[in-house]
Amino acid sequence: MGFVRPAKSKKRLRTPTSRPSKRQKKDGAASTSSSECPSATSSRPTTPAQGVTVEVPTGSILERLPVEILQEVFVFSGVSSLPLTCKSINRSLRPSHSLRLAMLKTFVYDLNCKVRTDAYKTAFALDRDCLQYKFVNSKVLKEINFDIVLPMRSIVAESKNRLMLHYDSLNKRLLETLYLNNADADEINRELARMTEERSSMDDIQTEDLPSAEEFEDYPERFYTHFSQNHIEMAETLYNTGMRFKVSGKVMSMAISEHCDVKTLSRILKCTETGTITSVEPVISAFANDDLATVEWLLEMKADDADLINNDDLWIWIGQKKRTKFLKFLTDKGANPSHGIIGAISNNLHG
Repeated sequence: MGFVRPAKSKKRLRTPTSRPSKRQKKDGAASTSSSECPSATSSRPTTPAQGVTVEVPTGSILERLPVEILQEVFVFSGVSSLPLTCKSINRSLRPSHSLRLAMLKTFVYDLNCKVRTDAYKTAFALDRDCLQYKFVNSKVLKEINFDIVLPMRSIVAESKNRLMLHYDSLNKRLLETLYLNNADADEINRELARMTEERSSMDDIQTEDLPSAEEFEDYPERFYTHFSQNHIEMAETLYNTGMRFKVSGKVMSMAISEHCDVKTLSRILKCTETGTITSVEPVISAFANDDLATVEWLLEMKADDADLINNDDLWIWIGQKKRTKFLKFLTDKGANPSHGIIGAISNNLHG
């Protein structure tokens, strides 16, 4: 009749997903019965239903850790390159305040860790090397409890020396007790042999191997070149633990070259060893900036024995620069340089 196409069935084909098979019905009934009874378990692995999205964990084990645990791993592992491994870990290890604080605490050491005594005023030491790291700022430094800043080898030596002195004190009291109790000679000799053996096992650290006070009491080099608010606050905090700018002329000269104002210069000067201007370098830097107001302040803050306005290096520098304004300024301040310096300056000015 023309209604039936050749090689075509009149029955509608079923798609595999249009109607579940008997096997699928059986599996579905089994899964339903197991869900109704919590104690029942299925021996076959279940597959997610069609249309349900299942999130599969991606990334390494470290990437899947909570941020707090990952930060703990980073702090105690000491692997400084860990944030560079991938972007997700880098985001988790951004230098937040809590992470900075946790990192800095690992650089604080108890000098009395094996000695339970109150005989020492300084109990906690901060490793000086950590001050070179950028993650250290003034805020976290103020929240850390430490009494002194020392290099690591000095921390080790001081801890060991305190332990040895503590052992000597205990052994001394032990011998006194034995003598008071009329102990026999054999017992006393055994104790003396034990003390000698213990003492020999504690190798004394040679004093010449330790850095001098001039070295570890001075600020690290970056404090001489950076004068942000953060660095100055850090310097003030460390000043209270015994650190000083040992080369005051250098730090003041660098700060003036960076055009720090008098208020900032005053804060830096208080962190120096003497608290006064003792060298002519800062004065020359102020003249180089054509900042006579700072020169006035420097002359007011000079040490009593520092004759800055008659310093030969200052007058030679002014003669080389041929700045007659500075000559008049110093003359008005009562400067009286030597005749040889005046002759050299005259030749420079008329040369």
